[in-house]
Amino acid sequence: MHPGAKSAETRGAGRARQPWWTLLLLLLLFLGPIATHGPIFGDYSGFIAATVGVLVGLLISAAATRWRWDALSVLAALLAAYLLLGGGLALGTTCLFGVIPTGQTLQLLVLGSVQSWKDLLTLTPPASSYVGPALVPWISGLVLSTFAGLVTLRWGRAILGTIPIILMGVIGIAFGPSGTHPRLWPVVIWWALVLLWWAVAALRRRITVGEDIIIGKGAKANTMSATASSTSTRSRSVVNLGRRLVSALVMTGIGVGLGVPTTIGWGPWDSRIVARDLVEPPLDLRDYPSPLAAFRHYTTDLESKELLSVSGLPESARVRFAVVDVYDGTTFGMSGADAHPDSGFRSVGSRLPEQAIGEGAVFAEMHMRTSGLIGPWVPSLGTVQTLRFTGENARALQKGLHANLWSDSALTTGPNSSMDYAITSYIEPKPSDGQLADVEALAFHGFDERVPEDVAQLATTVTAKEQSPLARVRAIERYLSENGFYSNEDAAHSRPGHRTDRLQRMLEAEQLIGDDEQYATLMALMLHSLGINARVVMGFYSEETSGDVVFYGSDMRMWVEVEFEGVGWGVFDPTPPRDQKPQTEVPEPKSVPRPQVLQPPEPPEEPTELPPVTSDRDTQSEDDDRFEIPWKAIAGVSGVLLVLIGPIVVIVLAKALRRRARRRGPDPHAVLVGSWDEVVDMATDAGIMVSVNQTRQETAWELTSLWSQRAASSRAVGSRKYKGVGSRERRAVGTREGEVAGTREDRVGELTAVPGWTLFEQKVPTTVAIARRADIADFAEDAAFGSEALLAWKDVDALRRDLRGEMRVLGRIRFAVSLRSLRARNRRARAARAEKKRLTEQGSNPKRRGLLPFMTRYSPRKRQLHRKRQSPGKRSR
Repeated sequence: MHPGAKSAETRGAGRARQPWWTLLLLLLLFLGPIATHGPIFGDYSGFIAATVGVLVGLLISAAATRWRWDALSVLAALLAAYLLLGGGLALGTTCLFGVIPTGQTLQLLVLGSVQSWKDLLTLTPPASSYVGPALVPWISGLVLSTFAGLVTLRWGRAILGTIPIILMGVIGIAFGPSGTHPRLWPVVIWWALVLLWWAVAALRRRITVGEDIIIGKGAKANTMSATASSTSTRSRSVVNLGRRLVSALVMTGIGVGLGVPTTIGWGPWDSRIVARDLVEPPLDLRDYPSPLAAFRHYTTDLESKELLSVSGLPESARVRFAVVDVYDGTTFGMSGADAHPDSGFRSVGSRLPEQAIGEGAVFAEMHMRTSGLIGPWVPSLGTVQTLRFTGENARALQKGLHANLWSDSALTTGPNSSMDYAITSYIEPKPSDGQLADVEALAFHGFDERVPEDVAQLATTVTAKEQSPLARVRAIERYLSENGFYSNEDAAHSRPGHRTDRLQRMLEAEQLIGDDEQYATLMALMLHSLGINARVVMGFYSEETSGDVVFYGSDMRMWVEVEFEGVGWGVFDPTPPRDQKPQTEVPEPKSVPRPQVLQPPEPPEEPTELPPVTSDRDTQSEDDDRFEIPWKAIAGVSGVLLVLIGPIVVIVLAKALRRRARRRGPDPHAVLVGSWDEVVDMATDAGIMVSVNQTRQETAWELTSLWSQRAASSRAVGSRKYKGVGSRERRAVGTREGEVAGTREDRVGELTAVPGWTLFEQKVPTTVAIARRADIADFAEDAAFGSEALLAWKDVDALRRDLRGEMRVLGRIRFAVSLRSLRARNRRARAARAEKKRLTEQGSNPKRRGLLPFMTRYSPRKRQLHRKRQSPGKRSR
């Protein structure tokens, strides 16, 4: 047999692969991790995305194992599956017919591969109402199942292949909902299946490698008497059942002894801490100004401006704009996320988390449109079920939607100058005094800062004779609404705001004068001083209006809500009627601003120049909008194309430049050597492992044999022998079972005679001819001719065409973009540099210096042996 033929037949056969039914077992083990990805979504979307990802990943691993894909091919298959199927699973609203991906889908898929993890971790369940978080189970299932299949099927490492399965379960639990209780028995059953699979895989591995398993102590003598011939190809393992049972019991005891104290010290075993419990909510309401600061602006400057239109408004329903409950001496703000259950603004989707609905609640479907509202606040009412934005900026508004379940309020971080959205909600009736009469009010656990001194004294005085919580609340409401006066115009007696000094002057004055802002704030602080939990609500309401309603700035109101145990929030209005004006009005403050009114004669001249400027800008903006180039879309699509096609272009270009450099070498010697290097790289990219410990002739004959066998099997024809070849060549062919390809039909080109190789110029296959030309250029003086270089590269081109002609379309693509040859060249270059460095360091050793080492190193015998090693083998001659 020709040298290297045996290595070619046995190379790569040392790894024991698992059978194909292992895929079904892996799918069974993946069912447990798939189940962990469902609860966070509240429906089947998480299960579907994870299941499809696992199925596609296992199919990719099976195909990669069957056709021996390299890493780049596997990565390309993963990327193609992610982009083609990810849109329908997680971004259905952006796809055509919910399945076919669009340019926007591809852009969101690229961004979502990074952003979806953070979004799923910070949103408020259920995640099915969001667009994008389903990418997490899809990516987890796709990538981890592919790795599990490759490690198990291709590498034959069953235990190592279960690590991706366990990791997918860890991801599902870590990104799952908080407050869940793990179920014990499903977890125990799943781990039992994993341990059983490990045992079966270990047993199959011992059987595959030929290891005898002898059970029991009495069988040990049989093992010792085994002959050398029987143990030359297999090993024996003596299994002592008693010892293994004792070891298993000891390990179980250690696990229980360490696990139980650890669990007790860590926390209760029946509760689960997930990643979202350790992540601080991303939105802090204290970053935004208090909505109460704009109340006077709404009721005066925007008095006649349309701010909100509602269609389908239930009768006597109040629209909530903002809710605050903590006072800091300057403004009323919202308490922190840990102040109350379900408190804090958290990211939500179009469907809000479920809440308890009180008796008598009325379901309502409404459509709202806002214009001119200040701040991020989203008007809503009742217990909101769904909230879907429409119109312009709908996606940005929906993505930035946050809800506070404790206060039943919402806001969005998107561009909210105008909003258009549909809302469904349950409107609960306002509790009557009969329902609240014998009910305790919940205690206030917050902390107000810099409260006016007279607030607590006034609250105690007003409620001195009242016994029940409701009576105290009604007493304060009645006192403020009956004894106070409404005014939002007199800047001297009714300044805007609710700072400490403003409230203190209001209490010290002879009359209580203010508007909703001061009266609602004052009542809430008085209730807080009594230990009653109360909050201030800002919004719209009209007692006699329902259906299609338009609210103006004058319809903006503020009221107080008090929480009663087991009933909910009662509504109270401490603001006096708006026609209840102060009894005595001083005319001087009205005459004081008149000189200031006479000062603005200068501003009227400025607007005369402004209109044409603003009109030009508007026209210019319209033109810009009309001819605006969608740079973001172009950048997104270009980025996707760059990610998809960029690596392929770089690889193909690198190979083309390498081939061009070899073809245009500095001299014929480099061109001839480069022709053989190109053949080796073509074989490497075709999936053939070329040994570096063989001569060119050995490698060439081996490649000829391998390619001829593939050609014969693909065409289903018999082997072809050479005609007119010398006896020595026929014997070499005979050692390869007569399957050396020597004709053009056998892929490696026609028989070629190489001048200067033998006296008779025998004809050999094209691959061997290229190798011989390179050997002549290396070892024969002045034997590298330009004509031979042209013939060598002509043979290389013909060989390349024949190779590609035998491949299918997918095989040609893999051949073109394969990184094997580039990596192999880099490894050999690094090894050569390391060897050169070692020899240099060895040559610089003082012990090697002198005449005797020089003569020994370069003796004729040494040079003869060195030349013999470098010369072609006699078999190929």
